Amino acid sequence: MLTSPSVRLPRAFARPWCSWLALGSLLMASTVFGCDDGGTSATSSDGGGGGVGTTTGMTNATQASSTGDTGTGGSEPASTCGLDEQNRLVCDNAPDVDIHAEPNVASPVVDVLRTTTSWFDCWTVGEPWGNGHTVWYHTTGDDYGLTGYVPGYVIVAPSSFDPAAAGLVQCGTVPMTGPEYAAALVAMWGDRVTGNQVALDDLIAAMNDQTITNSDSCGNTIKIDAALLKALYEVTNKYDIIIWNIVTGHGCDQYFHPKGQASDLGGATDRTTGVSTNFGEGTSGDDLTVDREFVEYFASLLPANSGLGQSTCAGQSGATVPPDIHFFSDTCNHQHVQMDY
Repeated sequence: MLTSPSVRLPRAFARPWCSWLALGSLLMASTVFGCDDGGTSATSSDGGGGGVGTTTGMTNATQASSTGDTGTGGSEPASTCGLDEQNRLVCDNAPDVDIHAEPNVASPVVDVLRTTTSWFDCWTVGEPWGNGHTVWYHTTGDDYGLTGYVPGYVIVAPSSFDPAAAGLVQCGTVPMTGPEYAAALVAMWGDRVTGNQVALDDLIAAMNDQTITNSDSCGNTIKIDAALLKALYEVTNKYDIIIWNIVTGHGCDQYFHPKGQASDLGGATDRTTGVSTNFGEGTSGDDLTVDREFVEYFASLLPANSGLGQSTCAGQSGATVPPDIHFFSDTCNHQHVQMDY
């Protein structure tokens, strides 16, 4: 993302994942937790922080990985990089680059870098992308304002470019937290994620690290389970989802919704094929193939001893689910997921 050198972003927007938490503070006027200045200077171990002429114009990390680009097929470009007043590296770069949640192409694509001159607030070592180079850069996307990583070949600089020597700090290796997963889901609301207002309200509370106490939590004070938020976030890598409820709007019972450990989904769309389902057995909006494929994909993301419902419904009954995932019957008009460990 490119910003004018004369405009200073809040420091939270210059650290990995913290932009989501800052979004939460704006929505709920509450304290942002877990973000600090972060990052310590380091020396790039592989010295391979930049791309070369042959990689200019490539649009995502998958292309570099699948073609095995070595960065040796053309003349080396001059470096276009320099530090701005916030100590971010500003470089010319290839357009329309996928931004990944982690520095590897298997991680979810969270946003896209559209600008052709962009800033990068830190570097890290990740999946090799050509001739053994492993430097990835952290930045903020242009479609959703979400943060993540792009491979080093996307910047216009020699393949020997060393971001540490240029003064860019190394990224910390702090895993995402529950509030950060919730913030990512809120940021995607209205696009990859839709649903009932009560579900959005619960996500906003989780994003701000707040508790929930209402009749649907059976009067108990709870927080939404971080593993549930992670699973809902990760499933959006393949599917757009409709969240009916998490805690609020479900009702008090002896199971997992009141504990913040379950969610009901009212639909999903495979973003590759565009085919949707409403999980409603026998209704015109149901697609049995998507029902089955969704359950199989979701099950692959869940921690051991968590659970999925609808095992006896027409579409889901044909799904192959790992033995350490509890797969049980439930009403055939939605898709239930729970953390029942």
